[in-house]
Amino acid sequence: YLNRLSDLLFALGKCQEEEETVKKAMERIKIDSGMGRGVKTVNLSVAKDIIKAAEQKALEIGVPMVISVVDEGGHLIALHRMDGALLASIEISINKAYTSVAFKVPTSNLDTLVKPEGELFGINTQNSGKYVTFGGGIPILYGKDVIGAIGVSGGTVEEDETVAKAGLRNLTEGS
Repeated sequence: YLNRLSDLLFALGKCQEEEETVKKAMERIKIDSGMGRGVKTVNLSVAKDIIKAAEQKALEIGVPMVISVVDEGGHLIALHRMDGALLASIEISINKAYTSVAFKVPTSNLDTLVKPEGELFGINTQNSGKYVTFGGGIPILYGKDVIGAIGVSGGTVEEDETVAKAGLRNLTEGS
């Protein structure tokens, strides 16, 4: 009995230690995207506006993209696959948006934390591999609250980020 109790207490201690490590890491990566402030909720109408602006930027740079918009719970509101966009980009764009909501930061902020020496090394293997830890996912903010996110995939990381930011730019200009 004491052996099993000891094992249980050890396991609980390790879980708490892991949780503390994740909290400390998340405190170090601030929500610094500055994008998407102004709308109060992300509904289909807002998602369509985001997609329209993002698609326009993708056309400007000549890269077919997949653009996803999710709500504050990471649930897909809208998905748009431009003609010629890679099939693989569908799931990647959804997962970028989901990751951005789940961690409340742009996905590019996770890059250094998931490297072998980083505090969140291996996190991308959790949640059935749903966490994407490279750029292209950006949270949509209302004040400091994350109310949704955009995820873009199809180009380089830099191109994906450029298109995602363009999709959110119109939300900040009107407020």
